[in-house]
Amino acid sequence: MAAFALLAAAACTDGGTSPLLDAPRVDAAASHGGGHLHSGKYRDSGAPHATGRSGSARLAARALRGADGVTRLLVTTGSVDDPQRAPGELARVQLKAYAPNGTRLFTQNHQRPTTGGSYEFALAGLPLGTRIEVQANVRGIDRNRTDVVEVTATVVSAPVLAVTIDPPGQVVAGVPTVVTGTVRETGGDAGSYADCVLYVDGVEVDRINHVWVDAGDAVTCAFTYRFTPGTHDVEVRLDGGAGGSGLVGTLPSASEQVTAVNPDVQPTWTARVMDRTVALSNRYYETWTRPDGLFRVHDQDNGEAPRTQSFALTGSVARATAFPVSVDLQVWSTAGPWHSAVWSGLAAAAPDAQGQSCVDQLIPEHGAHFYLCSTGTGFQGTTAFGYTRFAGTVTYHSIAFGRLWDNVLGQETLWSWNNVSETYAGGGQLRPLGTAVSARLQLTDGVAPVTVNANVPLSSFDSTVTLVPYACRELLPYWLLGGVQTICEGSTERTFGWSGEASG
Repeated sequence: MAAFALLAAAACTDGGTSPLLDAPRVDAAASHGGGHLHSGKYRDSGAPHATGRSGSARLAARALRGADGVTRLLVTTGSVDDPQRAPGELARVQLKAYAPNGTRLFTQNHQRPTTGGSYEFALAGLPLGTRIEVQANVRGIDRNRTDVVEVTATVVSAPVLAVTIDPPGQVVAGVPTVVTGTVRETGGDAGSYADCVLYVDGVEVDRINHVWVDAGDAVTCAFTYRFTPGTHDVEVRLDGGAGGSGLVGTLPSASEQVTAVNPDVQPTWTARVMDRTVALSNRYYETWTRPDGLFRVHDQDNGEAPRTQSFALTGSVARATAFPVSVDLQVWSTAGPWHSAVWSGLAAAAPDAQGQSCVDQLIPEHGAHFYLCSTGTGFQGTTAFGYTRFAGTVTYHSIAFGRLWDNVLGQETLWSWNNVSETYAGGGQLRPLGTAVSARLQLTDGVAPVTVNANVPLSSFDSTVTLVPYACRELLPYWLLGGVQTICEGSTERTFGWSGEASG
């Protein structure tokens, strides 16, 4: 007992003390059942797609212009989010395109473009804002009747996804570690589905299928993984999946290195803060003329700049936890309070296949998650703990994450709001930064308290990269009747904010 008490007193600390917080302290419930998990789209604020119906036949159309200048017009008798399950047959499809100023560009007739109910037309050279009138003859829905359905779709920018990863630099080997990636949509016109996948040393170890990212928004992908001792390459990749809505080209990924170590006889911790804004600037200039004198000039500069903020604290000690355990948590910055909570009498679930007993708390009103896992007995055991504030508007939980923490038997695409008390006009859970972020975490079990005092000084960063060099090209689309179309495009990405990392 004396050794355990000495162990707690020797906790690695920066010597700081916590300030009096203005925010009220919460005696939080000890049940994860209040996690407020959801499924389906959390919000869809992008440009609406066109819909229409005739009889029992329904038609939907969506026109997304990619960075390659090609507009992909999806026409379906089903859902634009799941066109593979469209009923009936598109027997005939007529397309009429009109420039934003009303000039008629072309008319196309397609006889039986597909034997099913969905088809994607590739249309080059159409400017943003082009209206496409779609008239489709649909068979196979109203028995022997052919339904004629009309809709009008407007050309908008296709979704553009980007991903970043901010794992803790050092983790504990052999115990569950939360690894997160932040996925952003920077086109601003349309949201998209994608699969979020975790790779360790080039091997897929966890995934989240069918993650929805709203237009101009950012979300978190939360994974759980047990690292072996050593340094590992950790990567979060995006896959198009069955519902990749209008995604074009190679999908992004982000990677960093993580070092997994065995627990020390003294409590040790690492903490990381990231406040990041990614501003995408898309420059687009277009002009065309026809021999009959008609012309058009279009010049625009757009993009999205979602801001995300995250904080992660991980720690360990080379002794087992004697459950139940109580937790006293305070997180603040030099500019103001972040989070304060007390959880009393947390009882662990039954040991898993690796002999670990874990307890956790999901706190969606703060976009946060606390966990503690213990294995073995006494000094032959290990205790690992962590606290994470997620970035983005919502957090999607992976298959492994769900099985371990949410107790949902591995159900996929479950998400929690990162702040259930806010109106999500912008998205994300943001707190005042100041010059440093601090946390005080005290764990009290049946043996002795373990205390961590973490202080993370912040420094600024700012960088700009050219994604697509600004360049012009000339086209001769048939609908200009011998005229010339000139398109100039380019994009840059500026990443700026505040970050910091500390250990003790």
